[in-house]
Formats: sequence, structure tokens, C-alpha cells
Amino acid sequence: MTTESNRALNLLLVEDSEDDARLLLRELDRAGYRVHWERVDSPQAMEAALRRSRWDLITADYTMPSFSAPDALALLKKTDLDVPFVVISGSIGEEIAVEIMKAGANDYLLKGNLRRLVPAVERELEQAAERRARRQAERQYQLLFENNPEPMWVFDEETLAFLEVNNAACRHYGYSREEFLGMTIREIRPPEDLARLMEALAREPRGPNDSGVWKHRRKDGTIIDVEVVSHPLPFLGRPAQLVLALDVTARRQAERRIQERTTYLNALVENSPLAIVALNPAHRVQLVNPAFVRLFGYEPAELLGRDVDEFIAPPDPDLRAEAAGFAEGLLRGESIQKTTVRRRKDGRTVDVKVYGVPLLNDGRLIGVYGIYEDVSEQRKLEEQLRLAQKMEAIGQLAGGVAHDFNNLLTSILGYSELVAARLQSDPAALEEVEEIKRAGESAAGLTRQLLAFSRRQVLEPKVLELNAIVGSVEKMLRRLIGENIDLVTTLDPSLARVRADAGQIEQVIMNLAINSRDAMPQGGRLTIETANVELDEEYARRDATFRPGRYVMLAVSDTGIGMDAETQSRIFEPFFTTKEMGKGTGLGLSTVYGIVKQTEGWIWVYSEPGRGTTFKIYLPQVEAAADSLDRPVEGASVGGSETVLLVEDAEPLRKLTRIVLERLGYAVLEASNAQDALAMAEAHAGPIHLVLTDVVMPDMGGAALASRLKGLRPAARVLYMSGYTDDAVVRHRVLEPGTRFLQKPFTPTSLARRVREALG
Repeated sequence: MTTESNRALNLLLVEDSEDDARLLLRELDRAGYRVHWERVDSPQAMEAALRRSRWDLITADYTMPSFSAPDALALLKKTDLDVPFVVISGSIGEEIAVEIMKAGANDYLLKGNLRRLVPAVERELEQAAERRARRQAERQYQLLFENNPEPMWVFDEETLAFLEVNNAACRHYGYSREEFLGMTIREIRPPEDLARLMEALAREPRGPNDSGVWKHRRKDGTIIDVEVVSHPLPFLGRPAQLVLALDVTARRQAERRIQERTTYLNALVENSPLAIVALNPAHRVQLVNPAFVRLFGYEPAELLGRDVDEFIAPPDPDLRAEAAGFAEGLLRGESIQKTTVRRRKDGRTVDVKVYGVPLLNDGRLIGVYGIYEDVSEQRKLEEQLRLAQKMEAIGQLAGGVAHDFNNLLTSILGYSELVAARLQSDPAALEEVEEIKRAGESAAGLTRQLLAFSRRQVLEPKVLELNAIVGSVEKMLRRLIGENIDLVTTLDPSLARVRADAGQIEQVIMNLAINSRDAMPQGGRLTIETANVELDEEYARRDATFRPGRYVMLAVSDTGIGMDAETQSRIFEPFFTTKEMGKGTGLGLSTVYGIVKQTEGWIWVYSEPGRGTTFKIYLPQVEAAADSLDRPVEGASVGGSETVLLVEDAEPLRKLTRIVLERLGYAVLEASNAQDALAMAEAHAGPIHLVLTDVVMPDMGGAALASRLKGLRPAARVLYMSGYTDDAVVRHRVLEPGTRFLQKPFTPTSLARRVREALG
């Protein structure tokens, strides 16, 4: 868009003096023109310049050694180009000035007095524009008349004779041009209409006139209804009227088409789910649709005639500058598409995708459409997906660490128990070993939490009555949270059943209750609630990982200090804690997260600073009878004399396991990998009663090894052991439910019991 301070001007200088040309350009620059110029000093150069570019103005020095202003003017006239031509000379007489003006120059100036330059340029540019417009109008008129698809003619105001007709009139009325030019307008009117025609002609004022709908008669006698529009004009020196005769039927069909199109476009804008605003070239609001009102909260009357960014651009300086940049780009005719933030009337911000569409007419900007798509939910889902991916990555790391650490802990706990058995007569040394064992057991507890978060622990899922689980831990919770916190349970008596590990669900409730207790140091209320819920697609939009369906909800709410949004975004990360140093491991909520996810559930949290926190856990409902929750009774550590093929890639753990088994009386074949195990199974002469193998090994997993061994030793039973069960192993059912499994870290006692159970 041009303004007074940056008007563009294409200038051709016929001048042999570069200094004089610079003086001229300086004057134009001071007047605010952006000049694109070229200097020529010969006929050949001028001809080439006229062919190459379109010029707004030509200035010519009157006298040059080989090429003068009259020569340049004559050359210009040969081209039939209408370009203002201004003569500039150091000195020129009046007679010469008159001659050059008669020859066709538009003005002349003296180089010593260039104050007239800018006014002369502006006048000539304006007059040139008017001439172009006039010629364009004349050409358009001729084209309009000759090629107009509707009948047009010129008739004499005094005689009413046809003076000219267009082709459409001949086609529409059936007369040839010669026949028309020998008739008057009376002859295309029915006789009964002539009196009204003459009356109308007598009273109609001279000027443009819409004289309404009339009856006309074609050559074949057909009577048609036409709408006549007339305009007075001189024609061949005589007063005449130019007439446009529109067949009403055609017009009405066109009107119906336009109305249908307008109705369609209006309906599209009015009913569009996208917020739409129409702006004029000054970026002022001309129209807003209902979706815009719904999204931003402003009524049309508040916005019309105003800059839309005054209302919806956020107060943040960077975002306001961004909005201003969008507006500038649109007003330059650029299309805009960007995801950003805008402000609602109530002050809240909303994530939107902005589409800016400039409306151009013959290269000129006539308006702008701004289209806003609310992508808040999409951005929320993207953030949830990012968080889920982040948690998955952390979980993989945590699971891997726990796996390796469990191998070490098994050795520590195993050797501690073996040493403790030898030190029964030395109480002081025994106490020191027991301290080592207790530290190992504490570390094992941390690894179990890491495995819970990473969803790589072995669960024993059963069909549960969730209310029974809450009831079983309620007494313990009351002791745990203290007397200054009121514990309230609201349990749905018709609660559906879920499939989960009872011990893990108890851990979830305990961890959430402990968190709530710590958030209420001055006391408060802790509420545990259960309910049947059915969540639909709309509710599912809160979380990209959530599936609609029927759930059992377990809610734990407190009236504590609450959390801000930043804290909420990290609460499920391992080792993230807001508690003082030494007062929390940062694994409580991450454990909850892992257990819920591994149980195919979904967890949701809502909290505000100073307004407490609510955790809602949704577990899928199941249609089955509840299982018994009786705990297994641990048996004594009993040995045997059978042969055990031990396969473990971690050497310290393999050595410990061999020592324990041999002390229990078993014969042990020891292999560090699956290939060695296969070779031993094939070479061993006696029976192999049990294969004790790690699940995850570098060359071949335990399940694949067991499958290979089945052909060699079909009678051998299999006991798997691992620090974690990889998702690919458990979820893809390589280890079927009921498979014998020994969880690391284990003690010699638990190893002995599991081996004996496996051997039967």
C-alpha cells in the first residue's frame, strides 16, 4: 500500500548530464517519491527503454549534442504511448517553449528553477491517469456495447428512430441490423402500449433513467417483458438515448443464482465452526460470524469499525508485536498461517491457528479475511502425548536400571543371608551383617518402586472388589495420617469389579494418602470415594491415551496446599519431589502412575495452590466374580537331590545361586548363556529335572531357550527369574499366566522355596 511518503514513480530521463539528473532525482526524493529511473542520451537507448519498461513520466533536456528534446518527443509519438513528456532546459525562450508545447510536450521547466518540478509531475501524473481512465472507459463502452450479451441500442430523442443496435439486439429480437436502422422504437412495442410509451418519454427527465418493465415485440410477434434502462448522450451530433433492454426472465434467473450463491456463502460463514472476521484494507472489522463471538466473547457491535487486534491480541509485548506483523503482512497481500495465542474478552488466552487471507482485486487489496481455529484441545493432546512419551522414556531407563541393580541386590542379600547363617555364634558380627541385609532390602524396595513406575514388575491380577480393598487399608490409614486429619470414605455399594493386583492397589491408596497427609501439615480432610462411571468420547479428549468406556473410579481428595501447573506437569516423574531434602524419595506418585498404567487404567489430577488436590483413578470394569484374596503361606527352605540347569549371564548372581542350590543338595549344571545351556543339555548323561533361567539375556531369552530345551529335555520343568519382565515378554504372552517365576532380588530362602515348588 503506498502513502504520501513512499509514492512510486518510474522515470525515464533523456539527459546527457548525470549531475543534472541527480538534481532532478533529489527534488523528487524530497517530495516523497520512490523513483525507479533510467537515463538515456541517444535514440537507440530511448527506444530500448520504452520497449523494456512502462514509464510514468519522461523528462528531456532540450539541447544535447546529438539528441534533443524535440527528437525524443518525436520518437515517443511514433510509439503511440501516452506518457507525460516534460522538457527541462538550462535556458529556453518563450517561442521555443510554445513550439515544443504545440508539438505535444506537456510542460517545460528551467533547470535553474526546479521548484515547479514536483507540482508539474503531480499534475501530469494525475492528468495522465485521467486520460487513461477516459480511454479505458471509451474502450470499455465500445466493447460493452458491441459485445454485451443483452440487447442495446441508441435511438433519436426527436424521431425515436434507431441510430445504432448491437448484435445481441439483432439476435434477441430477430431483426437484422439494416431492418433495425429503418425502424423506430414504436415498432417494437405492442400497439396498446404506445400511449404509455409516449407519455413516459414526455415526462422522463434528461439523465440516467430506469424506466421500468415494458412489453416488447419480437419480429416473430412474440411479446416479451423487458426492463429498460436509458441514458442520454449525443450521437452523431443529435440528442439521443442509449438503451439497455434486459429480458426479465434472464434477469430473474440471474438474481436467483446470485441469491442462492449469497445464501450459500452467508450460511457458510454464519454456520462455520471456525471464527471468521472480515477486515477492510485499514484492518478495521467489517463482519464477524457467530463462531467468532463464541470463541472470543465479543459482540459484533463492540468490534465493527475497530482494529481487531486491539481486542484479541494478548498483552504480552512479543505476541502483540507478532499480531502487528501479521497485520502488516496481510496488508501487503501476503497469506498468513500460524499457530499462536489470542485473548478472549474475559482475559483468558486461547490457542488458535490463524489463517489470514488477503482479498485482491486486480492486484489491489480490498479486504482481508481472518480465520481462527481453536486448537486448545489439540495442543493439550499434543502436550499429553509429549508427556506420555517422556514418561515412557523415563520408564524404560528406570526399568533397565532396576534390572541391573536387582542382580547386584540379589548377590548382596544372598551372601548376607549365607554369612548370617555362619555367624550365629558371633552376635556383634551377625548384627553388622543384618544391617547390610536391611540396607539391601531397602534398596530392593526402591527398585520395586522403579519397576512399578516403568510397568515392568510382575503382577498377580485378580478380580477385586475395590470397596473391600479400601476397607482393608482404612484402619491402617487412620493410624498413618494422624488425628488432625479427618478421613472420610464415600463408597458406592453397587460398585463394579476390576481386575488388578490387590497389593499394588493397596500401595496406590497408601501412597496417595501419604502425599495428602504431607500436603496438610495443619490438618484437614482426606476423602476416598468410589463410583461407577461411563466416560464418553468428549471426556476422552482430556487425554490422548484414554479410551471411552465403563470404569470404576477411585478418587482421593484432600484440602491441602495444592499444586501449581508446573508442579502438576512433573509429579509422576521418578525422584521429583517438592518435599524437603531427606523427607521423600520422589517415587511415591511415579509408583502410582506405573501401577495404574500397567493395570490398563488412567489417572487424572486436578489441583490449585491453596485449594487442595484430587486424584481420580479409572480402572476398567470387568464382568466376573471376585477372586479370593487369601495370602500364600511361606513354607520352609527345603532342599533336594535333583539336577538343576542354571542359566544366568550375570556371573556374581550365577555363582551365588549355584552355591545356594548345592548347599541345599541339588546337582547344578552352570551356563552363562543360552548356547552353553543347550550344549550342556545335549551332553549331560543324566536327567535334568529343572531349568532355572534368566528371562532376559543377550543372545537368547529365557522363553526361547525353554522352547529349544523342550525337544532335548521334555521332562524338565522351567523356573524363570528376572529383575523385571520386559513389556515384550509379558504383554505378548511369551510368559503365559501361571508360568513359574522368581522375582529378583531374591534371598536364598525364597530361592529354595521356589525351586522346591517348581520341582513339586
